[in-house]
Amino acid sequence: MVLAKSLFTHLLPDEFNLYLQVVADSLDGEGRALLTFFILEEAGTPAAAPTAFQFTKPAPDSVCAYRYLHAPTAAVAYEPGYVQSSLARHGLESVALYPGGWKGAPDALSFQDIVVVRRAAF
Repeated sequence: MVLAKSLFTHLLPDEFNLYLQVVADSLDGEGRALLTFFILEEAGTPAAAPTAFQFTKPAPDSVCAYRYLHAPTAAVAYEPGYVQSSLARHGLESVALYPGGWKGAPDALSFQDIVVVRRAAF
């Protein structure tokens, strides 16, 4: 088992992908990893409630957004499609997703979004 709590929420895309590769390399066929992220809402999908954090993209086509533009790694959120495509690129697949309390979910398991992954079957 790999546990990466509050790691990916402080990484920029290049580092994000380096750490995903380490996760993938660390899992065997039965292994699982619990990873936490701030995952932005799908485009056009309203948030369930006002979020605890507000994120701003540094550019319109950016795959991530920052809580503070002057301190990007203080809190980094990612587009959901980028998270999924990055997992796939590293041979990982999501087996469970638990939205975080930062999105206003009253029954959240964690403040951050939890994603449980395993090595993808080929």
